Amino acid sequence: AGAGAEPPAWQLLRTTLLVGLTEEWVYRGLLLALLTHCWGWRRGAGLSLVAFGALHWLNLGGGQSLAAVLIQSVLAALSGATLLLAAVGTRSLLVPMLAHGLFDFFVIDGSRLPHGPTGDQLALLLLAAGPLIGLFSLWRLMRHPRGEPYAD
Repeated sequence: AGAGAEPPAWQLLRTTLLVGLTEEWVYRGLLLALLTHCWGWRRGAGLSLVAFGALHWLNLGGGQSLAAVLIQSVLAALSGATLLLAAVGTRSLLVPMLAHGLFDFFVIDGSRLPHGPTGDQLALLLLAAGPLIGLFSLWRLMRHPRGEPYAD
């Protein structure tokens, strides 16, 4: 494989699963526990979601436009709410780690998927459903009983 060649799908999957593992461990694990301990459930959960969205501002350095990064940050915070709800609901980081890694894999490697009416309709459905699921997840998280995120 020469310079500029696309890596095989298994290498992308390995990398995206590693990213999912580390980002979930940091944002839905350590940071959430620290922030909720210091500032309570709602503020701590909200700040962890804002921090996760802010992480995506690093993409400005990768050449993405300000508008694209702003949209990506909002969508990341909303998807973070869904991942956080999954973590709190299952009392485990395993489900959000796998979901995050697989989502990133499909976003990055989606260009290899077949295009056509079915694939394009599925992409539009996911694009529309993601923020709505994120808003629902955020609403559910704000109704979570006060206290530690993984308390009994």
